[in-house]
Amino acid sequence: METYFNSNPDILEQLLEQFQEYRHRLDYKKLKAGNSNKRAFTKFTKLRDCTSNKGELFICEGDSAGGGLIECRNPKLHAVFPLKGKIPCAAASKDILKNKEISELIRAIGTGVGTSFDISKLRYEKIVCCTDADADGDHIAALLILAFALLVPEIIKQGHFYVAKTPLYAINDKKTFLPLWTEEELTKAKAENRRILRCKGLGELNPNQLQTFTTNEKTRSLINVQFPDDLTPIIKLFTDVESKRALLMEGP
Repeated sequence: METYFNSNPDILEQLLEQFQEYRHRLDYKKLKAGNSNKRAFTKFTKLRDCTSNKGELFICEGDSAGGGLIECRNPKLHAVFPLKGKIPCAAASKDILKNKEISELIRAIGTGVGTSFDISKLRYEKIVCCTDADADGDHIAALLILAFALLVPEIIKQGHFYVAKTPLYAINDKKTFLPLWTEEELTKAKAENRRILRCKGLGELNPNQLQTFTTNEKTRSLINVQFPDDLTPIIKLFTDVESKRALLMEGP
């Protein structure tokens, strides 16, 4: 079996996804047979839900980061939805809602889209984008923000959408995990001969480290995303090559 799956990784991935979906369906059936008011288990394949109607939904990059967040979260307050790679660009795709992850994410949020949108059905007080502190992570965050801005703009306008500030470097001593947010902090830590960890990806951090800048309200830093007065330049930046080149030439 090991030899076969090493030669056929796509089949292995497909089987694992089917097993996961089957497990969630079993959990959902158990929930329906018990207390239907609880939200800890759902019919969704990607979402690990919370039980509070005023909780926080963390949209993270990859199953590894999702697993760490699930371990460090408070199940009453924190829901986790891991993305698999980069989502399609909502500005360039006419069938964005046909994407499995986007459609499931919208259903999990509960508001609907377009003429069926209802902000009163929003299932979370905060929706938090949590990606790696590198170019790929920034790109995923930008694509996610754009998807919300085009599909469910009122969620951003009414202050429910956030981006978690994630570190690229941190002090990682035996009893200390301290994110370094600036070059000055990094330089100072090096001068003090502190043990420096480069946070290559959130999936490589342990749950306690993740908790520092995600679910711990005392140590995290969440940036509230503001809806722009004009969304057109941002749409052009993601769709029109010539407009993108012109915008980049203009500079900040």
